[in-house]
Amino acid sequence: MAPSTVYRQLADLEQLGLVVHVHLGHGPAVYHLSDAAHVYLVCDGCGAFTELPMVNTMARQLRARFGFEADLHHFSIGVTCRECGAKASRSSPEPAQRRASTRAGPPGLEW
Repeated sequence: MAPSTVYRQLADLEQLGLVVHVHLGHGPAVYHLSDAAHVYLVCDGCGAFTELPMVNTMARQLRARFGFEADLHHFSIGVTCRECGAKASRSSPEPAQRRASTRAGPPGLEW
């Protein structure tokens, strides 16, 4: 089966609401079933990723504190992983600290 056929089928499944896609960094889209939200932390340095386990808590806090209903299906958060942070701190501690400080969430959110 040609890759273009697979991607057309995925697009059709997404239109039907059966799957959703998320872009993990600058790589290709990743598809998963639309049964629950999946938010990923993606390292800006090496591309490593992991699923964020507290998505439901985050959605509840956004609703309660800010009045927003969040669609967290198509979502990834750019971060610096432990390994890339350690490399950056060995070579130049200032940029790693600057990146971390610009990634802070809104005040009052405790995920």
